[in-house]
Amino acid sequence: MRRAAEGFSAVLVSGPRQSGKTTLLKTLFSKAAYASFDDPVVQDFSVAAPEGFLLQFGGRAVILDEVQDVPGLFSCLKMAIDANRHIHGKWLLTGSQHFSMMHAVGDSLAGI
Repeated sequence: MRRAAEGFSAVLVSGPRQSGKTTLLKTLFSKAAYASFDDPVVQDFSVAAPEGFLLQFGGRAVILDEVQDVPGLFSCLKMAIDANRHIHGKWLLTGSQHFSMMHAVGDSLAGI
């Protein structure tokens, strides 16, 4: 995971719920900010103001947990990554393994 984060702007850990994805990222990247889309307030903010939601983290790495819950965020996330391609390991994403979500991630973040 650390090697992937050193080479890419965004890293996605996917798998079934309660399989340790979040624990893994929080352990490996303990200084990263954390936002869970299981929290309705966080989810509402990211839907209402996706650019503002992403900007709140500044230059800090961030774990975005359960990203499949906010598919509309992917286009803004892609723009944020494209604007700062030289910054690796900033976006650490988790998602429960929903094939529709994986397709959306692949389409939105391919090549990043």
